[in-house]
Amino acid sequence: MSYDNAIIDKDIKALMESAAIGEAARSFMESGLGKHIINTAAEDVDSALFDLIETDPSNQSEISRLQTEIKVARLSVAYLMNSITAGENSIRMMEDE
Repeated sequence: MSYDNAIIDKDIKALMESAAIGEAARSFMESGLGKHIINTAAEDVDSALFDLIETDPSNQSEISRLQTEIKVARLSVAYLMNSITAGENSIRMMEDE
């Protein structure tokens, strides 16, 4: 039986794509560039938190800017982690089928 023209169920195809994206995200995070970005994001969060502690409470624009800086740095890593988790979940679901 030839599988060259096999039709893949759309749900299985979506799971396969999610698994591939998750693996790509994992590989990226383990790469030199990925590690650099993660470290830079952590340093940015630490720096912004320090600055936030030192900021005058009445300076709402600076507080807002620093909060945004922290959120962006944290989300940059969270998106990659979420992709990895979704990929792992997709692999489990395919194994269960």
